[in-house]
Formats: sequence, C-alpha cells, structure tokens
Amino acid sequence: EPQKRIMYQIGDGAAIAAMAENAVKEARIESLVVAKGYKDCVAFINDDGVNVIVQKTEQGLQETDVAKIRDIVLSETDATADTIKIIETT
Repeated sequence: EPQKRIMYQIGDGAAIAAMAENAVKEARIESLVVAKGYKDCVAFINDDGVNVIVQKTEQGLQETDVAKIRDIVLSETDATADTIKIIETT
C-alpha cells in the first residue's frame, strides 16, 4: 500500500524525464563554467529560469564573466537572458 502512494505522488513519466533532462543540463553548465576557469559552479534549472552560483574570483565577477556564464546557459538551455540569475559566493 505505501509503495502505491509513493508511485502516485511521483507523477507521470514526463515529469521525471524533464527532471532528468534538467539534471544533465545543469551538469553540462557546471562543467563548462569550470572549464572557463572558474573555481566552482552549481546550476539549478526550474520553472522560473536558471540560477548559477559561482565561486568568487579574485577581482569579483566582472561584466565579461557574467557574459561568459550567461552565454553558456543560453547555449545549453531554452532560458532567456532575463531568466538567468548569476550569483557570486565566497
């Protein structure tokens, strides 16, 4: 009985497939950002857009850094520039 409820709560296969697809996109974004020379990166894709958290650089994130990261997100997702949030963390 409990298993049936859990399966029902998870929802249909389309939602699971979308979550898996987003997880792959998030991993690609993270890898590409790190490959550009940033120390660490975590990306989250949700219905509202994409959040990218990047470890602070020595000089702090500059306009060119933001542009590079935004371009990566735009190339890997269907997000629009106004739905991308780039957050700098220490």
